[in-house]
Amino acid sequence: MGIILDNDGTGSNLAVLVGSPIVYENDSGTKMARFEVRLSQPHSAALALAYNTIDGTAAAGQDYTAVTGTLNFVAGQVVGYVDVPVLGDTALENTETFFLKVTPPTAAPSNAGSVGIATILNDDAAIAQPSISVSSYAVTEGDYMAFTVTLDQPSAGVVSVRFRTLTGNGLGTASDYDTSYYGDIGDLYVLTFAPGETTKTISIYIPSDSTDEIDQSITLELFDPSNAELAGGGPALRAMGIILDNDGVGSNLAVLVGSPIVYENDSGTKLARFEVRLSQPHSAALALAYNTINGSAIAGQDYTAVTGTLNFAAGQVVGYVDVPVLGDTALENTETFLLKVTPPTAAPSNAGSVGIATILNDDATIAQPSISVSSYGTTEGDYMAFTVTLDQPSSGTVSVNYGLLSGTGYGTLSQTESVTLFNRTGTLVFAPGETTLTLQFNTNSDNVDEIDESLTLVLFDPVNAELAGAAQSLSASGIVYDNDGVGNNIAMAGVATAVHESLYPTNEVVFEIKLSQPFSSQLQVNYTTVDGTALAGSDYVGATGTVTFAPGQTVAYVRVTVLADTIVESGETFSLLLTPTSLALGPANLSVQAIIADNDYSGSDITGTALNDYIVGTAGNDILAGIGGNDVLIGAQGGDILNGGIGNDLLDGSAGGDRAVFSATRAQSTVTVGSSALTVSSALDGTDTLVRVEQIQFADGLYSFTFRNPGAAVVANFNPANGWASQDQFPRHIADVNGDGFADVVGFGFSGVLVSFGSANGSFSGTSLVVANFGQTAGWASDNQFHRELADVNGDGRHDILGFGFAGTLVSLARADGTFANPTTGIANFGTNQGWSSQNGFARTVGDVNGDGKADIIGFGFAGALVSLGNGNGTFQAVQTGVANFGVAQGWTNDNNFHRAVADVNGDGRDDIVGFGIAGTLVALSNGNGTFGPAQLVLSDFGVNQGWANNDAFPRMVTDVNGDDIADIVGFGIAGTLVSYGKGDGTFTTAGFDLANFGTNQGWSSNNTFYRDVADVDNDGLADIIGFGISGVLIAYNQGDFLL
Repeated sequence: MGIILDNDGTGSNLAVLVGSPIVYENDSGTKMARFEVRLSQPHSAALALAYNTIDGTAAAGQDYTAVTGTLNFVAGQVVGYVDVPVLGDTALENTETFFLKVTPPTAAPSNAGSVGIATILNDDAAIAQPSISVSSYAVTEGDYMAFTVTLDQPSAGVVSVRFRTLTGNGLGTASDYDTSYYGDIGDLYVLTFAPGETTKTISIYIPSDSTDEIDQSITLELFDPSNAELAGGGPALRAMGIILDNDGVGSNLAVLVGSPIVYENDSGTKLARFEVRLSQPHSAALALAYNTINGSAIAGQDYTAVTGTLNFAAGQVVGYVDVPVLGDTALENTETFLLKVTPPTAAPSNAGSVGIATILNDDATIAQPSISVSSYGTTEGDYMAFTVTLDQPSSGTVSVNYGLLSGTGYGTLSQTESVTLFNRTGTLVFAPGETTLTLQFNTNSDNVDEIDESLTLVLFDPVNAELAGAAQSLSASGIVYDNDGVGNNIAMAGVATAVHESLYPTNEVVFEIKLSQPFSSQLQVNYTTVDGTALAGSDYVGATGTVTFAPGQTVAYVRVTVLADTIVESGETFSLLLTPTSLALGPANLSVQAIIADNDYSGSDITGTALNDYIVGTAGNDILAGIGGNDVLIGAQGGDILNGGIGNDLLDGSAGGDRAVFSATRAQSTVTVGSSALTVSSALDGTDTLVRVEQIQFADGLYSFTFRNPGAAVVANFNPANGWASQDQFPRHIADVNGDGFADVVGFGFSGVLVSFGSANGSFSGTSLVVANFGQTAGWASDNQFHRELADVNGDGRHDILGFGFAGTLVSLARADGTFANPTTGIANFGTNQGWSSQNGFARTVGDVNGDGKADIIGFGFAGALVSLGNGNGTFQAVQTGVANFGVAQGWTNDNNFHRAVADVNGDGRDDIVGFGIAGTLVALSNGNGTFGPAQLVLSDFGVNQGWANNDAFPRMVTDVNGDDIADIVGFGIAGTLVSYGKGDGTFTTAGFDLANFGTNQGWSSNNTFYRDVADVDNDGLADIIGFGISGVLIAYNQGDFLL
C-alpha cells in the first residue's frame, strides 16, 4: 500500500487505510486473509482501532470465520494487521468477498474509518480446467475503466473467453455514448490467455463530458469460455464498473444495482444475488430499503419475494441481496424480476436504482438447446444490438430465422430511419459450442428533437433447438435514444409473446411494456384488452388495470389468460391498449397485438379406419382418432388427445399430459380402476383400456381418477347411529398408534379414547378403550374448547395424544401395544388458562417444522403463528414467534372461515404453514428453526373468493397424496373431491376434479357431522380418503396410477 500525503491546508490529515487481500480458499482447513491496517502518518499517542468483519458474497461461518476486536497502535506505529480465517471447501462457487471495517476512537485526529475487501478465489472446478473470475474498479470520466480477468491457475494451452459490455439499470445508467472501444454496448469480443498467463485486463475508455450528473455504471459480462470454466459454473459472469462524474459541485453518489443471471433448475431453490454498490464511499452509515417487483417472473411461483433493509457501514461501498429462485420443470420462456433499492431521504442522493434478474429456463420439450433473446438501448447513429442466447451449448449447428420490424406505438422507427436493407431479415447460425451471438443493426442519425424510438426483433423457425417456452416466436424491443435538443425524450414500447392456446384449460400471453429510459418519479399506465379476431370470454379472459413503474424501473409486464379449446381454427389476435396517466410518457396510447396460434393440430392429426388400427403419435401434441374397430392408440411424447371411437380400444398416452375423449357422459360410463390400468365402458364408446392417461374428457366434463370409490364400511362404528354425533363432541382421527405402519381409527368418546386397529389386509379390529382420559367424563366436553390431536412427539414411529386443556398441553405417549401412558404436561401453554379459549378462534395444530422427526406445536394466536419446538420426550420448548401472520391481527379471525394447516410443501422435510384465505391458498415456508418465511399467495383456489366459504361445509386437507414427499391439497366441494398437486416449490397445480364422492352432492353436508380425513391407510405410500359416514368408516383407496 502506498500513501499519498496531503500538503494543503492546516490540521491533521491522518487517515486509517485498510488493505484488500486476495487468497485461494483451498479444499479444506483454513487459510488466513491478512488485512493490512495502516495509519497514513505516525501519531504522537497510542490509538485503539475497533474492527469487525462484514459479509459480502462470502458468508461468515460458511466461507470465513467472523472476527471482531481492537487493533492497538503504540505512539509512532503506522502499520498493524488483522488475520481472518478463510474456510476451505470443494464447492463449485464464484469468487467471493467479505469486508473488514476499521473504526478509530472518537478522540482520534480523524474518526473516519475505512473498509477493506478480501477476495476469496475459488479453486474448485467442475472439470480439471482453470476457473475464470473478474473484478472491476471505479474511474473518473475521461479515463480508462479497467476490468481484471483472472485464471485461478495457469493453463498449458490457450484459454479464451468472450465478453461484452452492457448498460446498467435504473437511474445512473451509462449508455453507448458514455463508452468507446471495447465499450460499444452489446458488441462481442474475445479475450485470450497465452499458455502460462493468469491475468488480463480489459480497458474501456470513458469519454469526458461537461454534464453535472450522478455517477454511472457499466457492466462487463463474460461467457463462452474455451479450455476453462467460469467461476461458480454459471452461464455468465458479470462485474460492475463505476464511472465517477467530475462536473459541477455537490454529491454525485449513486446507488447502483447489478443484474444477475441464473438457471432455475428443476426443483429446490437457487439464489439470484444482486450486487448493490455505492458509486463512492460515504462518511456515514446508510440504510437502503429494497423490495422485489414482479417482471415476467411471478413471486411465489418463480421466485420468493423479499423486502428489507441493506445496511452500509461508513466507508463500505458494496453489499448484496439474495433472492431465492424456485426450480420447476415447467416449460417457459426466459423470465425476469426486479430488485428496487431506495436510499433514505437524508442520503446525498435519494435516487434509487433497479436491477433485473434473468432466470434462464433449463426445461425443454426435447433434448435440445432453448433460445432466448434480449436487447439494449443505443443512441442514434450507432448500432442496435440484440443478443440471442442458447441455454446450453450444442454439439451441432443451431440456426434460427429473424426479422426486424418497426416498433409499436408513439416513438416507432420507420424502416428507413432504422437500418440498411440488407440485414432486416436473415438466419442466425450458432457453430457447435457457441451459446451467445449478437445481431447488430445500424441506426441512422438525424437532427430532429424527438422522443426515443423502438425496433422489434422477432425470432422464428429454429433448427436443432427450440424457442424458450416452446413459443411460436420470440420478440424483443430495442430502444434508440434521441440525442438532439433538450428535455424529456422518454417513450414507451411493447411486445407480446405469441402463444398456442394449449390443450390444457389455460395459457398466458405476457405483454412486456418497456420505458426507453428510467424516470426519477413514479409513472402509471392504464391498460385494457381489446378484441381482434380473438374474443374475450371465449378465446381469452378480458383484463383491465394499471401498471406502476417505480422510480428507476424500465420494464413491467401484464399477463392475460388464454382459454383452450379443441376447435380447429386459424391464428387469432387481440390487443392490449396502454394509456399513460402522465404526459411524461407522451400524449398517445400504445396498442400491442398478441397472437394466439391454434394447436389443436400442432403435432399430427392421425385418423384411423373402421378396421382395427395401430396408431402411434409423434413428439408433438397429437390428435389420434381410431374411428371404428378395436384400435391401439399410442400418444408417444407431447400432450396428446386420444379418441378410440366405437370399439374396444387400448389408449396409451405415454409421456406428456394426455387426455382420452369419450362421446358418453360421465353418468353413461362405467369407470373401473385397476392396479395398472383404468377401463371406461359405455354403449356409445365400447370398453376402452387406459394406460398413462392423465385426464378423461366425457361429454359433460373433464375428470381424473386418483381415488377409487369406497365400498362398504370397513368399521361399522364411529358413526351417528353409534353415538358419534359430531366431531366437536366426539372427535375422530386417523393415526398409526402402534407403529405397525397401518393406520388406525382413533375416537375420543364418552369414557376415553377408543381405537380400531388397522391391519395389512385392509381390515380393522373391533374398538377397544386404550386410555380412560381425553373423553367427555374426563372433562373434554368440546373439541372446539379442548382440542385434541395425534402426532409422533418422540420419534418412535407411534402417534401420541396431545390434548389442549385448561392448564396447558397434555401428552400421552403411545405404547407398542396400542395403549397410552398416563398424560403428563408437555408445556404450560396453549391452554384455556393462557388465553387459547377456542380452536375456532385460536387454532392449534402439530407438525414437524424443524425436520427433526419429532412433532412441534403450532398455535395461531392474536399476533401471528407461535411455535413450541418438541424436545423429543413429550415436552416442548418455550414458545417463540414463528411468523407475524396467520393470526387474528392479520385477519385470520376464525379457523372455520380461514382454515390453517401445516405440511411439507417443498419436500425439505420441514412442515410449512398453509392458509386458506380470501383470495386463495397462502404458504409460509419453514426456515427450519421454528420460524417461517413471508406468506405468499401460491394458488388462486380453495379460498373464500372461489366459493370455499367455510371448512365445515367444504373441508380442505393438506397431505402427500401421490407419494412424492410433497404435500398436496385435497378439497371436498359440492360435486366431490378435488386435488391440487404440490410442485415442490411451495406452489400447486390447478385443482382438478378427482372423485364424485365425499362432496355435498353425495350427502357429506357437514364436516362436523360427517368428518373426512386423508391418510395412508394401507401403507402403500399413497394417501387415501377416510370418511365417517352414516354406516361407519368408509375408505376410498388411492390407486396411484393416474396422478395429475
